[in-house]
Amino acid sequence: MLDSVNLGFDDVLYSLFDKYAKNKKPISVDFRKIVPDVAFGSRATHLIHTYPAKLLPHIPYFFLNNNFLSQPGDNVLDPFCGSGTVLLEALLAERNAFGADSNPLARLITRVKTTSLDIDILKRSSSRLLSRIKETPSYPTPDFNNIEYWFYPHVIRKLAAIKEAIDQTRNKEIKDFFLVCFSNCTKKVSLADPRLSVPVRLRKEQYSSDHILRAVSAKHLRRLKRINVNNEFIKILNTNIKRLQSFTCIQTSNVRASIISKDARTINSSLSRVHRNQDLDLIITSPPYAGAQKYIRSSSLGMGWLGMCDEKSLKFYENLSIGREHYRKSEYCELVTTGLSNADNMLKMIHKKMD
Repeated sequence: MLDSVNLGFDDVLYSLFDKYAKNKKPISVDFRKIVPDVAFGSRATHLIHTYPAKLLPHIPYFFLNNNFLSQPGDNVLDPFCGSGTVLLEALLAERNAFGADSNPLARLITRVKTTSLDIDILKRSSSRLLSRIKETPSYPTPDFNNIEYWFYPHVIRKLAAIKEAIDQTRNKEIKDFFLVCFSNCTKKVSLADPRLSVPVRLRKEQYSSDHILRAVSAKHLRRLKRINVNNEFIKILNTNIKRLQSFTCIQTSNVRASIISKDARTINSSLSRVHRNQDLDLIITSPPYAGAQKYIRSSSLGMGWLGMCDEKSLKFYENLSIGREHYRKSEYCELVTTGLSNADNMLKMIHKKMD
């Protein structure tokens, strides 16, 4: 493991490149060790919303804060941007940032995470929002699959009232900020097990009487029965305003972030439309963990409450995901190659076994 706490990032990169040039073998790197002194938990808007399998922020921080791979003002792309870790760090490193993701909730989080707002106006808008929240919503609750399974009735009623108040917000950027806060709140007040990224309903009896989590789960379920949803939302709202204020204070005004596509395969055409005559200087990405993460299912409660999907469109978004669990035979009966010899050899071997 490379010990580089006392070296500059440029020196670390040169050392890594030199080591690879000599051995031509993968190098094990501990990015937490390379970037030990940055408090990412309180840095700007990194924690504005939960998201599964988020990229360790130390990684883009390391690759962006040097003079070797890119310069201030350069253009950085993450084609699988998720909730925007790379885009945020690119802005903070004074680079323009571009991203793409198939998950509409991820795109919303990234836009909010990387958009500066006037904090005084945001605070006034927040006060007006809270004053608009009624005891009972005026229109029906969202129609998404098993809503009663995931939320107690009083929680459904209060979430619907908050969503109704948010929908009356006229400023789109401020409304998006409220929606991200609201989406984060839905998971916290749901009956989903808070220890799991994919929603699984928490039941007291799922643990034996002598299991350490039995009492913890029972306490959490009792709390949900009497939870004050408004207070939970207000706590998230106020905390995220502070995060956005921190970001606004340190963000450089002459760089920007943009979500340019819903599909990584259309990056080139999408980028040419929004950023003509300028090239990309650096790509930093963490491709989806094939088969290991259910990105859409993990986002399903927030997406349902935001009206982004019903059960049918949830499957549509799942089908856009790389490495998903379920494929129809028609989707894999034809061999698709990449042009990369090692990858294509592996794909041919797998395809042959499936015949």
